[in-house]
Amino acid sequence: MTNAPHIIDLSKILDKRGNLSIIEEYKDIPFKIERVFWIYDVPGGEKRGGHAYKKTRNL
Repeated sequence: MTNAPHIIDLSKILDKRGNLSIIEEYKDIPFKIERVFWIYDVPGGEKRGGHAYKKTRNL
């Protein structure tokens, strides 16, 4: 069995401020990572975030 490249469809949380996808290891993708938050399609002038996580580190 080979691990050929393929497209993975991610869940999308729709919001007027922009869309959010949360990606977790072995749940959403078939390999080990930490958790990823992807914010995209953010309209000009909108703000996202405005909160804090005590144990999350942004790179």
